[in-house]
Amino acid sequence: MSKQQAVIKQEERGLAQSAGPSRGFEYMDTADVSIPQIKVLQATSPEVKERIGAMGDIIHTAANTVTEGIFIPLVIWNTRCFFVPRDQSKKLQLLQELGVEDDSGFLSILCMSKDGQVPSFSMIGKEKCHGCKFAQWVGNTPPKCSQSINVLAYLVDLQLPGVIRFSGANYRYGKKFRDSALWLGADLFANKYKLDVQLARNNKGEFYVTPVKLVGKVNDEEYATAEALYNRFFSVVQRIETDDDAPF
Repeated sequence: MSKQQAVIKQEERGLAQSAGPSRGFEYMDTADVSIPQIKVLQATSPEVKERIGAMGDIIHTAANTVTEGIFIPLVIWNTRCFFVPRDQSKKLQLLQELGVEDDSGFLSILCMSKDGQVPSFSMIGKEKCHGCKFAQWVGNTPPKCSQSINVLAYLVDLQLPGVIRFSGANYRYGKKFRDSALWLGADLFANKYKLDVQLARNNKGEFYVTPVKLVGKVNDEEYATAEALYNRFFSVVQRIETDDDAPF
């Protein structure tokens, strides 16, 4: 590691371990701050094309840095999100069918629910998720509005917070992690875990999923850092950066 890299690393640690607002940001409303993602790279991930990482790597999207994937979970919540297809022709076809105009050219989400029940944002006039045709399976075809389990987490190696999103083929691993963590009967951030990247296949091709393994209990320093981050970010956990490169 170069001297410059060591200085940058030290500065990142100082920011990550701060329990209160970092100096200079006291007058910012944290509700306006998006929390970056911790995700496994797929073939369609922009970071692969930009050579930030390779397929199967886990990265922190703000730091653009590969991580070993050991994390301390802070908060878990459910969401639903109806993404616009990344493929331009499919996007135009869908928007025409729904009668939605993309004036900016950057429309990426049509409808989103922060609690998985009531939309907080909708371009298609939906007032609830229950009964919505876009949230229903049609035979073996999954719903266009996908359900996700989200985890605000603290990366142990990078000492940075971010959100892990379990959706699509990865959803069942998030559900298993959530249920197992609940039955441990302790604060969520009393234990640390590892994203165990595995290659999966189906009729659409190859992709990576992330089952979660229990590593063990956190130490006193890690617990104090996690608790401080929990108190700091609890109210803004639902504002996350999202994309549509999740596994099928």
